[in-house]
Amino acid sequence: MTMRKESGTTLRRDLTEASWEYADRLAQQGFIGLKVAPLHEVGEMSASYPVMKVENFVTIEETARNNQGKYNEADGEFGSGSYSCEDRGLQGNLSDANVRQYASFLDLEMAKTRVLTHKVLLAQEKRISDLVMDSSTFTYNSADTTWATAASATPLADIETGMDTIHQKTGIPKEMMTVILGSTDFTLLCKCDEVIDQVKYTYSGDQGVRPSRLKPMHIATILQCKQVLVGFSGYNSKVEGETMSVSGVWPDDYCMVAVIADEGAPLEEPSAFRTMLWTPDSPQNPVVERWYSDDYRGQRIRVRHNVDEVATAEADLLTYLINTTP
Repeated sequence: MTMRKESGTTLRRDLTEASWEYADRLAQQGFIGLKVAPLHEVGEMSASYPVMKVENFVTIEETARNNQGKYNEADGEFGSGSYSCEDRGLQGNLSDANVRQYASFLDLEMAKTRVLTHKVLLAQEKRISDLVMDSSTFTYNSADTTWATAASATPLADIETGMDTIHQKTGIPKEMMTVILGSTDFTLLCKCDEVIDQVKYTYSGDQGVRPSRLKPMHIATILQCKQVLVGFSGYNSKVEGETMSVSGVWPDDYCMVAVIADEGAPLEEPSAFRTMLWTPDSPQNPVVERWYSDDYRGQRIRVRHNVDEVATAEADLLTYLINTTP
């Protein structure tokens, strides 16, 4: 255990590892935020970072050594963006009485860690969704026909137009592109005749094509793109005091095509979005801390991270936003 600045507060590595394991399960269940905006570790809480410009992708430089024995200069073209990591987290009470009360049913410490992890990562998921599906930042392009019209909608063609647009701007192949959408739009896409026609020979006999069997990886294969990420997470969209209404974190009416780097890739590798993690304060995403409180007569537990989610390229350079309900 290592001590944090607060007196008596410890970083609980075992609970932090349990938090990561739970985060991995969330990723398998439809939390796609950290795949859309992969983690990038930073040593400063706030700073400027280089923003990719189109010149880096399409300018051909003269590489021949000249008569004076010198090489031409090519410093690269970068804009500038800024991030400012913010300490975010939630904490809860582990009173001695409750620990004893639930001891025969569950490990309250572990259960509380998972609950707080879920809440912290759900909030991060929503921030990333709001960043990515922002029609005020990225130019949205209307689908030819609303994806809810199965007989005539052309979601594959809409997406391919987006991939072609990015390729024409940057030269980046569609094999490096990611399709990002919510669960409702993914379900509609799978029911479209255009998609069914692509997979109608997948099933033998009289089974026919069943859209429910189609997975994101199947659509990625059809599109020949890097991956299709479908967000399945939900949240209560009503304010406190109103009747609960669960909505998708990833909206139903937008689909984003984007170039996304893998986690740990350097900033110079093209990626439309990143999550900046200030590692001197939170070496992992997230960390779990614990301390004893006489006021609560028990342990206090906190799940937290110090992050900022940002766009790391010129708007519309590595992205193409589709309005699926024109």
